[in-house]
Amino acid sequence: MTNHNDQSNTRGSDRGLAQKMSTGRRRFLQAAGIGATGLTGFGGLAAGQSDGTANTISLEAVTISTGRNARGRSEYVWEDGEEGVVKGPPEAVCDFVGGNHVWMGVAPDSIADITNPTLSLTAGETYTVEWTNTDGEEHNFAIADAEGNELLVSDTLAEQGATQVVEFEATAEMATYYCGPHSGSQRGPISVESSGGGEDEWIQLFDGESLDGWTPKFMGESPGENYNDTFTVEDGALKASYDSYDGWDGTFGHLFYEDEFSHYVLRAEYRFVGEQPSGAPGWAFMNNGLMIHGQQPGEMETDQDFPDSIEVQLLGQSEDSDEARATANVCTPGTHIVMDGELHEQHCTRSDSDTYRGDQWVTVTIVVRGNEAIRHIVEDDGVVMSYSEPQLEDGTPLEGGTISIQSESHPTEFRTIELKEVDPDAPIGEELSDSAEEPMWSNYTKTQLADSLEEPMAIEVTPDHRVLFTTRGQPNGSNATARVGVVDPETTDITTALELDVYRSGEDGLQGLTLDPGFEENGWVYLYYSAPHEIIDEEPHKRLSRFTLDGDTIDPGSEVEILRVPAADNPDFHVGGDLEFGPDDNLFLSTGDDTSPFESSGYTPIDERDGRELFDAQRSASNTNDLRGSILRISPNDEGGYEIPDGNMFTGPEYADARNQGLVREEIYAMGCRNPFRMGVDEDGVVYWGDYGPDARSWDTERGPPGIVEFNRAEEPGFYGWPYVIGPNLPYIDGEFATEGGNRVFNSSGEPFDPENLVNESPNNTGLTELPEPKKSDIWYTYSWDALLTSPPDYATEYLPEEAPFPNFEGGAPMAGPIYQHQDSYGQGALPEQFFDGKQLIGEWGAQWLKYVSYEDDGTVKEIKPFMPGESFLSPMDMTIGPDGTLYLLEWGDGYASPISGQSGIYRIERAVGIDFEGIENDELTSGPGTTTTVNATVTNPFESTIESGEVTLSAPDDSSIEVTPVGGQTFDSLAQGQTQSVSWEVSVPEGTNGRHQLMATITYTGPGGEQSRTMPAFTVRVMVGQSLAGEWQFQTGDDSGWSDPSFDDSGWETVQLPNNWEDHSNYTDAQAFGWYRKTVTVPESWEGQNIRLQVGKIDDVDETFFNGTKVGQTGTFPENGYSTAWEATREYTVSAEDVNYGGENVIAIRVYDGDGLGGLYEGPLLLSPTSDGGGNTLQDGLEAHLPLDSDTPTNTVTDTDATIQGDVVTGEPGMVGNAYEVHTNQETGVEIPPSEATAGDGVITESLPLNGEGATAAAWINYTDHEQWGRAPFQIGGSLEDGPADGWNIQFESNTDTIRSELWDNGSPSNGSGGTPVPVDPDTWYFVVLVVNGVDTRLHVFDQDGELDASPQAWTGGSRSQTDAEPLVLGAGQGYDMAGRIDDVWAYSRALSEDEVGQLHSLSLEGDDGGDGEIDGTPAEWSSTTYGDGSAEHTYVSDVAADGDRSVSISSSDGADASWVQTVSLERNTEYTIRAQVKTETVQPVDGSGQADISGSPFGATISVGTIANATYPDVSGPIPDPLTGTNDWTTLETTFNSGDYDVNYDQVEVLALFGGYGQATGTAWYDDFALIDPDGTNLLSNASFETGSSASSDPTTIQLGGEISGWVGQTPSSIDGTTNPTLTLQAGKTYRIEWENLDGSPHNLQILDHDDTQYEGHIVGGVDTSLLSTQGETQSVEFTATEEMVRYQCRPHRSSMHGDIEVNGSDQ
Repeated sequence: MTNHNDQSNTRGSDRGLAQKMSTGRRRFLQAAGIGATGLTGFGGLAAGQSDGTANTISLEAVTISTGRNARGRSEYVWEDGEEGVVKGPPEAVCDFVGGNHVWMGVAPDSIADITNPTLSLTAGETYTVEWTNTDGEEHNFAIADAEGNELLVSDTLAEQGATQVVEFEATAEMATYYCGPHSGSQRGPISVESSGGGEDEWIQLFDGESLDGWTPKFMGESPGENYNDTFTVEDGALKASYDSYDGWDGTFGHLFYEDEFSHYVLRAEYRFVGEQPSGAPGWAFMNNGLMIHGQQPGEMETDQDFPDSIEVQLLGQSEDSDEARATANVCTPGTHIVMDGELHEQHCTRSDSDTYRGDQWVTVTIVVRGNEAIRHIVEDDGVVMSYSEPQLEDGTPLEGGTISIQSESHPTEFRTIELKEVDPDAPIGEELSDSAEEPMWSNYTKTQLADSLEEPMAIEVTPDHRVLFTTRGQPNGSNATARVGVVDPETTDITTALELDVYRSGEDGLQGLTLDPGFEENGWVYLYYSAPHEIIDEEPHKRLSRFTLDGDTIDPGSEVEILRVPAADNPDFHVGGDLEFGPDDNLFLSTGDDTSPFESSGYTPIDERDGRELFDAQRSASNTNDLRGSILRISPNDEGGYEIPDGNMFTGPEYADARNQGLVREEIYAMGCRNPFRMGVDEDGVVYWGDYGPDARSWDTERGPPGIVEFNRAEEPGFYGWPYVIGPNLPYIDGEFATEGGNRVFNSSGEPFDPENLVNESPNNTGLTELPEPKKSDIWYTYSWDALLTSPPDYATEYLPEEAPFPNFEGGAPMAGPIYQHQDSYGQGALPEQFFDGKQLIGEWGAQWLKYVSYEDDGTVKEIKPFMPGESFLSPMDMTIGPDGTLYLLEWGDGYASPISGQSGIYRIERAVGIDFEGIENDELTSGPGTTTTVNATVTNPFESTIESGEVTLSAPDDSSIEVTPVGGQTFDSLAQGQTQSVSWEVSVPEGTNGRHQLMATITYTGPGGEQSRTMPAFTVRVMVGQSLAGEWQFQTGDDSGWSDPSFDDSGWETVQLPNNWEDHSNYTDAQAFGWYRKTVTVPESWEGQNIRLQVGKIDDVDETFFNGTKVGQTGTFPENGYSTAWEATREYTVSAEDVNYGGENVIAIRVYDGDGLGGLYEGPLLLSPTSDGGGNTLQDGLEAHLPLDSDTPTNTVTDTDATIQGDVVTGEPGMVGNAYEVHTNQETGVEIPPSEATAGDGVITESLPLNGEGATAAAWINYTDHEQWGRAPFQIGGSLEDGPADGWNIQFESNTDTIRSELWDNGSPSNGSGGTPVPVDPDTWYFVVLVVNGVDTRLHVFDQDGELDASPQAWTGGSRSQTDAEPLVLGAGQGYDMAGRIDDVWAYSRALSEDEVGQLHSLSLEGDDGGDGEIDGTPAEWSSTTYGDGSAEHTYVSDVAADGDRSVSISSSDGADASWVQTVSLERNTEYTIRAQVKTETVQPVDGSGQADISGSPFGATISVGTIANATYPDVSGPIPDPLTGTNDWTTLETTFNSGDYDVNYDQVEVLALFGGYGQATGTAWYDDFALIDPDGTNLLSNASFETGSSASSDPTTIQLGGEISGWVGQTPSSIDGTTNPTLTLQAGKTYRIEWENLDGSPHNLQILDHDDTQYEGHIVGGVDTSLLSTQGETQSVEFTATEEMVRYQCRPHRSSMHGDIEVNGSDQ
């Protein structure tokens, strides 16, 4: 056998040599004189490959002169760029800029006698340029790319007649050739055509027909011997077949390709078929490999089994096995690699791929970069394995070598084996830019430039990098003051450049913004806004105007009006409003259809009735004579106004008659749009836009499809179908709106619109009747593909595909973005040309993602990829490319009506030197006190230029005890483009450390722009409470049940370091083997009484774990019970306190079985910790939130941070363990959710918390009364009160059933996983619901007061969830997916609780914060407590003792007291009243314990009465005090009747009393419930008479009834307003009211309460009272609120000028 160490000297194929020479591609050898040759290895090919005649180009270097002493020619042929060529003397043809030296073409004939001819080349071919110096001046030959980067240059020749020869391989980047000394004039273009492009760039190693080019080598055989005809070709597949074998005889073999390679991409399709021959080893089942960097077959020893090489191990799994088995693993026969910054000597290492079962074809791609980096990619799994520095076992680096496939006993087929060579100087990580791989996103940064913007709408970036933005304007009635802001890029200071009055309602306000193409000279800025027509006294309209920016200021007087777009009266909807300039200074403007979507049930709005124009989109979007619902294209004039460019939709001669008749608008470029909100225009004038669709969520067989949204692309004018068709020209169904029985109805014709014959016959149409055939959308998607594609009506099947064309798209908020077109002037932070040039950026406002789209030449979608998939984008609103080629992004923030101000922002996204921390999931390193972890990172230079003098640091916060120690790689001298630097640190956690610690990374370097520095978050160290178990363990191979006994002596076992595979720590390589680990630990005495959490990380494959001899858990199944692996599962077990020796020694024993591959305890965390903080009542570890919901403010007691209440949430309701919050649905239930009229936003939202990592838990008590379809019960992690999570999780009701289950969210798409069954829950019943998430698996627990339900727990696996750093906890989630009912005692953890811990949490929650005695924080609403004299009494608000309902009040005393509960009411004089209550007592007696009361005849015990604040006497009543109760009594009714008489007191100050005492002598306890003070009409005058409402809530609501009609509100109840139009409502501050109103006339009405009395006023809603519209006569609506002194006016918004009334609020009397 030839020593593999000699391979580097024996591998000598031309290709391998070429790739080594290519590093010197700019160096040229040149011999003097004629025939001198320049040699280059450019692109990887040597000069010797040329045949000397093909692809030869001859040139002359000449001087142009017509003078007497001229040298050279006097007549030339010139390319003029228009007519081809021109002949003549130079002065008659052209003036050269930069000199009079030129190249003259000689050969081939196509360039003969042409000056500076275009050299037409083919990529990949080799060319010889022979040129002659004809004038004796200095010349050379050079080639550069489009950016001027020199690709090759020859030596200079100055001798007249001298000739030079230069050879090179043509590449796509070549753009120009020139002479260096005369580069201004002696320069010509290069045109490089693809060698075929696409797949033709790949070398087919297997030709599909034969084994040509391949050599077999088997053990014991000479190279070339195909043992037993193992390798064959059949049916286009290369097969490793064993049909000729009698049985397996151990003869391993390989099939080698003839050439060696170094830098390349290798791609193969393989599958496993059939069965192994008898006697074959089990480990070789469905096992093959691609060997790279291998020996030549002739170098192998005769009996050598495997070549020294790197093996990409290909594995499969049987169809009937549930066992995971990754493929594209790495094995190292005779070699080693570097992984995670360390020499990796383990023979085989598992990848992160999925498992591929049966005989399915699998595509594996290997990216090989010499000795620098190797990556394995499988299907869509992405990179599943990466490593570097392949080397022989003696350390000799492997730069390249052979490629071979294996024969290891399982029949295998390959149908593709192909290779694409890579330039060794190409950036690492970007080899597959035209294939499957994405940019290295770790090299992209998102930097915030501004935040807390109020409803930001659009952005633009000036040439000096200032960012301009618009805000829509905060309402002030129907008007608002919008602004244009300017962000300083250096300081991020914001200056208001312009304040602009706008009309403001719904979506109207200030919208679009763009800069004039000549902005640098003229400072012109274009704005599109809703004109304040009421202020300026004009008809409603939108206005496009030009303003002038001077510095950071816009003079309002500089406004020049360009264009007006008409608007409906009181416009509110679908504004569009984006502005973009295209070629020829043409300005594009998008306009919405200006049509209300709220009275067509989420389908097409085609209401043609009189007075219903606002609800008919045919008047706008499909009206050829209307500017709305369109993309307009105009050419603005300097003096104002505009011209119509040629090529718009109606500018052609075919529309001449229509123009003359006024039936078309020439400004229209594209029409038939609903709400084209964002656009982009490319350099060719192609316009791209996103069009919002309607809101229906399901099919209606009488109306049409669920909502569809679109991304469109138009190279030419066209009609896009709205409101007749949508998406793939899917039609709606025609019909007529009508009013029947006072209700709005749609009488469907049953006939869908015909896309090929669309006719606009609406009476509101002012344009052409016959419409063009609509164009189909390029990208279209829906809220739910299942809802759209499952069982559509028959008519729709011809328009719909069988499968979702864009399955990763779901949602309803498309945001088109710019088309990136790379410029030479862009800086190094620009988006790279090779990935993004010509690509469109798009966003989804609701699903909150960015993607980029590439199109084919014919405009069809080629590919869509995620942009920065690991980054969060909070409702992307606008995007633009800055002057430096970076992406600027505007984020709205979460929420629709108005953003949460702190979440909105402007960001710059750019390339930067990246630091990628390896092996740290979700940016969090979990560790324990006393542990040290080695952290590895890779630094990559993404720039085209070299960076130098670099340093990388990792640091902990100053106040953190975390210690960071550099290990290696912290500095570098230089990194060229694509080069990487491995860096490592040790991160130590001292004893006593806890909590989370954010580490920061900083990189400094010197680049073209000078010294640069960048600091970024690295990762969080999460310190688990407890002690580390990593380090020394005892290990023994074999299996003995006695080894679990804590008394067993393991001192003779091997001591090993864990975590680690046992192949590495003990060289234990047996398959199907057992082994045991043991460790002795001391559990601190301070943990006594608490259960212990035992975390033993990941174990390959099955474990059984014991603590002090007691089995505490098992994961996976041992062979004796049917083997099933669990090698990827993280083990966490709970040890009962009964089994722990606190303060003493404890023994952990783990039995392990390895079925195949690696084995042992290979990955942490290894940690022992208590399940609580030692108090015995609280689960502390990982607790991120606890909201008891007992007070008016929802405070997270963990962080002491108040959550936010929004909308209609009632606090102080009776809870399970105290007070509760009550939430409501936002509409009627039992309907498809959410219809367009649904409102959202009522609930509670916390600060962002780390609840969406790998593991998390949330829990709460719920008592629901109703729920909407898919309602959330009661919380969601992520999203907002208005929107569901983009990434997160929640509990949901299963459709309209009363069962609950888990739901996960991945990039806006929900999933449930499989395996579990929804748990039934009844209404009006308290349940403790707990959801535990662990990765993409979930576990749901449901308890009642007595314990866990029989149907619980339920587990689901295999869902899809995107993890994020932090998300808010949302209660009473909106978005039309609501639960009505009460929520109490909410908990949230940043870890997955075990089943035992969930049970403990249930018990803990039942105990509440009151020690179990039922006491509620606070007092009952409307009641106060009093103690008289010197006695001592305890007043308690009680939840677990009540005569009726859930609550009561009590008074108790141990040393004697007089006390009462008091409520103040008003009485009429001389009126008879009844006072009544339920009273219960326990051992009420005098202080002396006699049980008798003899206190001067005064009443003693517990009773009720009335009195006055003025004095202590009672009114003149008969028997005003019922006989008191003493001793112990169950609930007893006490009652008396009295006449208020004409007593001389202020009857507004009468007290109703729950009395306890008798001259300070009463002891014991009395409870009071169900109080009543009844007037002659039978009305109970007491508020909160049964004590069910806590002090944080309003009193029982007082009802006001109104009727609504256009002429005004009609008072109905109470009697004081009956029949009054627009009555004044007199309210009491702090009291709760319910307004119930009925629609009397069928017009659209709603109810608002405002803080300002102005007929035009529309803003500042108070108390959340702003209801949805009712448009059907007889419909009713109610709204509850607590009166506040800010309330001044109530109104109907659509008819606020006639339907409005005053509110008078009196101050609280409490």
